[in-house]
Amino acid sequence: MQKWEYLELRVFGPEWADSASRCGKLETVPTRSGTGPQRRWAATLMNGLGEEGWELAGFADDGSPNAYTAFFKRPKQ
Repeated sequence: MQKWEYLELRVFGPEWADSASRCGKLETVPTRSGTGPQRRWAATLMNGLGEEGWELAGFADDGSPNAYTAFFKRPKQ
């Protein structure tokens, strides 16, 4: 029977932390026009988790702007 391990990723504003005790800031990129506020992207962070074998299993909006939790799983080794 397949066994799984799980990772919880919490994003709050420009920062993130996960259940493996890692943390950091999201990548920022300028808007297309080059003016206005920069956008924050979690794609680079999530692509890195994919490279580690993690697959997105669930997503929860934390009810406040720019805050959410993503849940990942991968086969237990």
